[in-house]
Amino acid sequence: MDEVIAFCRDRIANATADLMAVEGVGGLMSPIADGATSLDLLEAVQGIRVLVGGGYLGAVSHTLTALEVMTARGVAPTCIVVSESADPEAPSFAGTIALLAQHAPTVPVIGAPRADSDWAARAFAMISGR
Repeated sequence: MDEVIAFCRDRIANATADLMAVEGVGGLMSPIADGATSLDLLEAVQGIRVLVGGGYLGAVSHTLTALEVMTARGVAPTCIVVSESADPEAPSFAGTIALLAQHAPTVPVIGAPRADSDWAARAFAMISGR
C-alpha cells in the first residue's frame, strides 16, 4: 500500500493538469492491498474528494452509507455526483438526486445525465472553486 500511496502523491505533486484524479475501485471498502481499502487510499492521498453514486435501485442507500463512512473517517466529499442509469427500469434520476440532496444537505449533489456532458464542467467548477 505504501508504494501505491507514494505513486499517487508523486503523480499529483508533479501534475501539470488543472485536475488530477485518483479513482478508487469497487467502492470505499473494497480491498486494494493487504489490509487496506480504497478508503485508506483516499484518506492517505488527502486530495479533493468526489463521491460518485449511481441511479440504480438501492443507489441512494449505497451513496448515503459511503457518505457516512467518509465523514466518520474525516474525508467527507466535496460533492456527490450521481451517474444516470441506462436501465429504463431504474428509479427516477431527478428523484434520486433530490433524495440525496435532502439527506445530505451540506454536500452539493450534481447529476451526471447520460445525454449531457456539461455536467463535468459544472462539477469541475464546483470542485476547483472556479
